[in-house]
Amino acid sequence: MIKIQRTYQNQVATLFLVATPIGALKAISLNAIETLQTVKVVFCEDTRISKKLFEKFDIETKKHSFHKFNEKNNWIKVINYLQNGDDVALISCAGIPLIADPGFDLVKKVLDHEFNVSAIGVNSAFLSALICSGITVEKFTFHNFLIAKKSNKEKQIFKILKQKETIVCYESVHKMKDTLMILKKLAPQRNFCLGREISKKYETFYRGNLESLDLSTFRFQGEFVLVIAGNTDKNLINLQDFLNKIKTIDLKNKQIMQLGKIFFGLKHKDLYKIIHNKK
Repeated sequence: MIKIQRTYQNQVATLFLVATPIGALKAISLNAIETLQTVKVVFCEDTRISKKLFEKFDIETKKHSFHKFNEKNNWIKVINYLQNGDDVALISCAGIPLIADPGFDLVKKVLDHEFNVSAIGVNSAFLSALICSGITVEKFTFHNFLIAKKSNKEKQIFKILKQKETIVCYESVHKMKDTLMILKKLAPQRNFCLGREISKKYETFYRGNLESLDLSTFRFQGEFVLVIAGNTDKNLINLQDFLNKIKTIDLKNKQIMQLGKIFFGLKHKDLYKIIHNKK
């Protein structure tokens, strides 16, 4: 099932992941200040450090501590606020929440309870999508824009799907449909998050499993960021899966041989024999 979050249109309470300055406090964004002033409560990695930020910008919002030692017990407090219809914010001592800081388990819990998660003041579309995705942020690889040509893109996707790290990339609005269908064919069990128009009025997140992908529910307008779960032992591509997949994708023999070498270290002649059932 694909869950759709329309952050500023669905009237659902939101957990805002707010980026704070890593140096001079004046580097904070106006949007971040406004968010911290208007939410019901701010959960802080260290309330003593956050106090300086709050005092400088006259932020009077109530603060609660939320760090790695109390995260497992405090997530229920966040859920209670959201269930009462109150927006809340999460900040780290400095920088972006979740990136080498607490909050990932909280985001998972909030999404499981079907509330919004949105990033504020991050100033990076791919990092915003990553921390809001519900997919692990511990290790990830950013691939920029995928290759435009379809046949080369299929080869590229085959390769990056082997990664154990979370995959993050940009994709053109005109290429997104084809890309999603390729992913559905190659890794139907993989979780993904597609962020559209991040930090804008029509911000939308599509989260779910590629197997349940239904393009009729998507709006293909604006700018996109794609986040894909990394490979795990249970969804590694085995040789038989590979042989089944290449039958459904338009690839030339040379491309198939190259992919066989990338995934399985097979020589061209050996893969040719396997495909054609020759001894």
